[in-house]
Amino acid sequence: MKNTDVAAWLSVLFNGVMAAAVGTYLTARRWLPQLTTQEGYKEAIRLVNGE
Repeated sequence: MKNTDVAAWLSVLFNGVMAAAVGTYLTARRWLPQLTTQEGYKEAIRLVNGE
């Protein structure tokens, strides 16, 4: 543990950050269309009720 290279630890850290970012991106890509549809329905109901 004493003789480990700082660059190796930084590489592990940045790889973890990148993996989390990719996971977040993939989750958002699946979730965004559902959110858009849901908000569209809410707006449509608001407009219909306002007429």
